Amino acid sequence: MVKLKERASAHESYEFPLATVDFIQFLDETYPERCIREGQDEISAHRYAAVRQFIDELVSAKDDEYMNGYADD
Repeated sequence: MVKLKERASAHESYEFPLATVDFIQFLDETYPERCIREGQDEISAHRYAAVRQFIDELVSAKDDEYMNGYADD
């Protein structure tokens, strides 16, 4: 079992983005699009693809929100 203090110190090595837009960008950069890797099992490849698809939808929703916001000005 991981102690709470140990978990907290592990996350102090990077600055966690507070804004939603920054967090979406962080996810987009952390989980780049990629093909299945040699030796990677199908289940983990599908899980990664699902994560990436979710991030793509977040990026798209963010872009749509910005485009709609600018259109109103």
